[in-house]
Amino acid sequence: MPPTTLAVEGSSDAVEWGSRQHFAYICAAPLVNLPPPFPMPSVPHSMTASSPFKAMTDELRKIREANEKHLLHDAQSAETKKETNGWDKLPDMVQHLVLRLSAIQDDVLPVEPCESYAKILKQSKILGVASVINLELALQKCQVEVPTSMANAIKTGNFRANSFMVAHSFSIFNVPFTDAANMTSCNKTELDILEDGHGIPLAIAKKLAENKFHAPVSTTLLRHQFNNWLGILQICFGDKSLVAKEEKSWIVHLDENELAYNARFKGDPEFGTKLLGAIDLAFFNLCDACFRASSIIDVDFGKNCLSTLRDDIVCNRFHEGMPTYLIVPSKKRELEDDESIDGKVNKKQLKDKNNKENKFKDLGDMIKNGQAVQDWIMPGNKYKAIFTRDVISTTPPLMIQASSHATNGM
Repeated sequence: MPPTTLAVEGSSDAVEWGSRQHFAYICAAPLVNLPPPFPMPSVPHSMTASSPFKAMTDELRKIREANEKHLLHDAQSAETKKETNGWDKLPDMVQHLVLRLSAIQDDVLPVEPCESYAKILKQSKILGVASVINLELALQKCQVEVPTSMANAIKTGNFRANSFMVAHSFSIFNVPFTDAANMTSCNKTELDILEDGHGIPLAIAKKLAENKFHAPVSTTLLRHQFNNWLGILQICFGDKSLVAKEEKSWIVHLDENELAYNARFKGDPEFGTKLLGAIDLAFFNLCDACFRASSIIDVDFGKNCLSTLRDDIVCNRFHEGMPTYLIVPSKKRELEDDESIDGKVNKKQLKDKNNKENKFKDLGDMIKNGQAVQDWIMPGNKYKAIFTRDVISTTPPLMIQASSHATNGM
């Protein structure tokens, strides 16, 4: 017999045919539970489905799982609270205000506040907030010392004043240039004593609550105050926000037109006060628009843009007035001669040519006899003794001669 050579065909048709034959004739054996060779005896004290021990075990297992789940939930909540400390405590309207002021574009609302403001909100105490802000401003080369009242406004999101006629702690007037030699050094021990003690002395409390309103009187001081205000806006709303960009344009304009600002200060010593008042009013209008708008699309960011005012400074057309809350009330108008004060006649003081007061107190003193006969002066009791009621009743009336002639003529 000739030998037969076997070889595996590797074509695709052969592989497919082999697969069909394999699954058609070579199948896996079904799993059959074979009975044991002898009956299994029952285990004593075994727990059946209706055993009370099994029910107790299930209840204990459920209690343990509930406790573990509760502890895990508390740990997750504490971690989430630690991460979002401060921001969630602000009301919704304040959160919307901060996010709209932090907008980079006029039609896109940020999802969360800037990183620097979130860092401030993590501080639990106001003095700690002031310390963090001062450190951030020092890194931005700002020579300023933020007062505690302004730090409190930043911590609580109180960026909008109640009225433009009332001074507010979050204002450009509250960040004047501070000489480095006059800055106060407050260490950690001092902060702990002030905050953790049972009470703060009244003098220190008043000092912490007061504002540091100051207006610049020169271009150099105005430049420093612009830079300090820019640092505050960048910390609260981010360096790329529209509010910070508007303030940065003031610094660029002042650097390019320093002579124009010097001329305005020379012509009007109150130029710095009026200019900062206009910037403060523009920021109030923007905050009011952000506060009242239903969405960021309704916010008019042009209210904070003062490009026309910068052109007026260069062209000598600056005509802004003083802020309402910095106007000193005028004195009361002096009353005329015929007007009275509290029912009493205001007597006119006589003055001579040298503008000196005369010895006469009123006009009646000029016609009085300075050398009167004292015997002719009749006091009240002597007058009543002479002119009694009977004497007065029997005294005939005084008839005027001119009137009698007129009567006869008629």
